[in-house]
Amino acid sequence: MTDNNTHAEKKQQLVHLNVGGVPFTILKETLTLGKHSKCMLAKLVDDHPETVKNGEYLFVDRNPKTFTWILEILRDGDYKGSVPEMSLEALEKELKFYKLPSISRLGVEVVKPRPLAMNPWSMLLLDIIEEIRRCGLLYMLPVEVFVYHEYKEGKLEEERKIFIVPPEDFNAKYVPDKSHRAFVSALFEGVKGNSETISPCKKLIPPNAKAEFWLVDFRDNVVLTLLNREACKHDMECTCHENVYNHSSVDQRWSVLCIQYQVRNAMRGDNSPQSLLF
Repeated sequence: MTDNNTHAEKKQQLVHLNVGGVPFTILKETLTLGKHSKCMLAKLVDDHPETVKNGEYLFVDRNPKTFTWILEILRDGDYKGSVPEMSLEALEKELKFYKLPSISRLGVEVVKPRPLAMNPWSMLLLDIIEEIRRCGLLYMLPVEVFVYHEYKEGKLEEERKIFIVPPEDFNAKYVPDKSHRAFVSALFEGVKGNSETISPCKKLIPPNAKAEFWLVDFRDNVVLTLLNREACKHDMECTCHENVYNHSSVDQRWSVLCIQYQVRNAMRGDNSPQSLLF
């Protein structure tokens, strides 16, 4: 009985595959005689009979994490319950490469992954970048940025406004067109409010105006850290410094956010942070 088993094992021909640096083994008959005998791997085996006969590895330059699922399909195993966590497009791309049926023909249901919740500071930075785009200032970094809310009739408005401080030679229509006229007037003529704050905000009181403004204070190290986590994804960095806009009044230094490119990624080759975004 043992001799018969040993003889049967010798007749089984194995195919050794190296997929993206990870070794796999499968029976040759699974590839050549199975329901997917016209797949890419079956052709690879037919094209390299000596390599297979000698027990050498056939190399496949593909993602090894996906290949475990591909093997389940080839073996007609539990491929419906072992779908990798990848997008539908990525899975279809793998199936097309191996010349296997599509997701729909396999009867596989792909559950779309739930999007990760983005923290509010990351969302703020993306809004700032978009505002820089709309203002046509992509070539003129670094720029200074104020983020503020209007305070009317004892209520803080939910709408967050982003004011990009325009360079001296920039289009003067930016301020009124973006409804920042009252804020800019307050910035140059108003005064700081009392010690009451809505963290991390500071109060700006304009002269002869019904509305007040609450400015986001970017001096908080935690806030800057969260902003820079998102900024580094765009080859940018955020810093904070204080600037004086109303020179006629004391204690009028405001914390302003500065957006610039990471110097190591400057595209112009001169270490300038004013290189082209994206």
